[in-house]
Amino acid sequence: MPRVTENPNYGVRELYLGSPKGLDIWHLQVKLIGWGSGTDNDGVGHPMDPVRLTGVFDSTTRDAVLRFQLAHKIPATGRVDGGVFKAIDREAALHPVVVNDLKCPCARGDNDGAILCRCTGHNGASPPVAIAHPQEGKCDGFGKADRFAGKFLTEGKKCWDGSTEKSLESEKLDVYDRQEYEGMDKTVLWAVRAILHRTKIQTETDHKRIAVVAGYRCWHDNYHHTDQTRWHHRQTTFHLGKTIEFTIQGHCSEPVWKDDKDSCPQCDALRKTALEKCGFQSRWQEPSRASLAEGPKAARPPSSPFAVSVDTVRLHERKDDGALDYTDHFVKKDADAVKPLYPGSLVGVSFPVVLQPGVTKDSLPVDIKWALHPKFSSSEPFFRNTEKGKGGYFPIGSSRLWHGGVHLNVAAGAPVYAIADGEVVGCRFGDPEDRAGGSRNFVLLRHEIKAEGAWKDKIFYSLYMHLDAGEATADATIRWRRELFERSKDHVLPSIPQPLFTVETVATKARLCPRPGFAAGDAVAITGGEVGAVSKDDSLPADWKMYEVEASPGHYIFTAREGEPVGVKLDKLDGVTKGLVIGLVQPIRVCAGESLGLVAKAAAGAEPFLHLETFAAAELPVTDAVSVDASEVGKFADRKAIVANLVDVAKLLPKPQDGVLTVGDVKLLYGLPPFYPKLRSAAVKMPSAWAVDWKVALSGSKSLGFLDDASALGEKWNELRWWEGVKAKHTALPDGASLYHYHPIALLLQLAYL
Repeated sequence: MPRVTENPNYGVRELYLGSPKGLDIWHLQVKLIGWGSGTDNDGVGHPMDPVRLTGVFDSTTRDAVLRFQLAHKIPATGRVDGGVFKAIDREAALHPVVVNDLKCPCARGDNDGAILCRCTGHNGASPPVAIAHPQEGKCDGFGKADRFAGKFLTEGKKCWDGSTEKSLESEKLDVYDRQEYEGMDKTVLWAVRAILHRTKIQTETDHKRIAVVAGYRCWHDNYHHTDQTRWHHRQTTFHLGKTIEFTIQGHCSEPVWKDDKDSCPQCDALRKTALEKCGFQSRWQEPSRASLAEGPKAARPPSSPFAVSVDTVRLHERKDDGALDYTDHFVKKDADAVKPLYPGSLVGVSFPVVLQPGVTKDSLPVDIKWALHPKFSSSEPFFRNTEKGKGGYFPIGSSRLWHGGVHLNVAAGAPVYAIADGEVVGCRFGDPEDRAGGSRNFVLLRHEIKAEGAWKDKIFYSLYMHLDAGEATADATIRWRRELFERSKDHVLPSIPQPLFTVETVATKARLCPRPGFAAGDAVAITGGEVGAVSKDDSLPADWKMYEVEASPGHYIFTAREGEPVGVKLDKLDGVTKGLVIGLVQPIRVCAGESLGLVAKAAAGAEPFLHLETFAAAELPVTDAVSVDASEVGKFADRKAIVANLVDVAKLLPKPQDGVLTVGDVKLLYGLPPFYPKLRSAAVKMPSAWAVDWKVALSGSKSLGFLDDASALGEKWNELRWWEGVKAKHTALPDGASLYHYHPIALLLQLAYL
């Protein structure tokens, strides 16, 4: 199996059946290896069709994605977008397997004294005498770099029939490889996490943590222990970073021979789940699969009657030509074990609402299925929805003034979704919904596109206006509001998925033990000052730092571990008050399809709608876009200038009678071809409606001189403005007087097919 190198970075592109081969797919398969099919395949795919590490997004990988999505209540598409990447990475926090707990006994001060064994050169001495082993020496927790590199247990071994023509030296598989890799294979860590999730042993309400029986054991440690034959040291390659043996503390039987029991019944239950639901194999018949040691004590070694033993010794075949090198997938820090993280690049897109009748927020995610993805659901109903309403067309509204977005006409309370991966940079929440002119609650997202070619590093914004009055509270159902509440206090932003830690007594010693925690970027409110972890657990280094979590006294989150930062402490965010415009210096990450709020209730006599708008400071490379320059602020509300621009310059409209567009003309243009398809393609450079002083604009327009209440109408519209408040904090917001506006659904289709 050649190593794949195309598209190496996990999380920078959307993955689906037929995606070009890549190392990023290999990374995905590592993290989904426990969601392969066993005899109980969750009704998806074929029984006994487990995930194999190939770097190819095949039907087996797609089925594993579907099982993962269903288990996590994510729309079941079989595609891996930003939301799925983030949910996968969160598993590292919800089902923690702490790498520090897997260090070799050498690191705990064991393995001192003489090594006693009967090897070649002892000559049967009685009593046995210690001899120096090649490359002998204690390790610091994860072996010595390249010790026994290129050496295999099969060297010099004859075939089972004793023939001299052949030998086993050509069997250079991981199961025989003596090399000490510097760390744990990431795959075995994710395999254990899957077992824990799918057995439901670890939940937020009743969390039972792993008790590691054996993790890494170097050759020096092997030399200090005998195996079946007295005075012969262990000859196992399993624990050179490829195996974890564990029990569940307070749940499993003691990991010792006891009352002549054949095995631990609790461990047997975990093994059953691993075989039947995770698709692991018993022993090592097939390559590219995770394996499980047997439980009965009479089984051939390695068996593990009183612990669950998971290994990855058959994942990779070793090649003499050195074409395969997976050493970079062996890790000795938690920060490395969960990397590469989903970086929040543009890998997913989503329609902003669900137009299907009968689908409500309470029926998600099953009923929604593919309705949110432009490749699975038609865009035409969205276009027609915006063009058949009473107003809110693009790029001119029923007022016959420039209109930078569209109105999506959906019921009050309909969920609103982020159209692409991005970050919240501005918002207003908690303002009354049913006010005249529409709710003032909004969310502004910033999106950076990580595609190649003309779209590389392009930035645009999306605005969701007229949202519900939900507030930023500790129990808010909308995640960005909940996180905004956390940021109103001193908080830590984890840079990697992190468990929380509590102090527990382990073998009479106070130790910090993991509990379910938080994903990277989740704000965690804290209390008190930074403390050294050594003050709670004297086995840890002095430079490990942490804070106590405010909502869970006695729980701690780290800011520094294993010699590097794993989180940053930030002071509380000022001005998090309902009804006020908020700009964020530190944005809040969101994924495509993530809920941003609900459509607000309308005022009496009005109908609810969502105002959706997309704009950029620099022109975007939209295919077949028709550029319209309406950047003169003085003509922003000039109906005659607007008509002249669209008719004479852009040639998007027919010349109206008497040079004046009526309300009826506008409805007709958006109701019949050929003009509404052309208007969808407009790229209009105009000032932002949320920065314009409407009192001045309406009063100063000669074409609106017939309005007796222009000044009063301008004051009413000014109440919706938010630009200056956001820009005061999010200084990267572009100049509001010169922006390129695009039809949001048309832009979404461009992004979906990059």
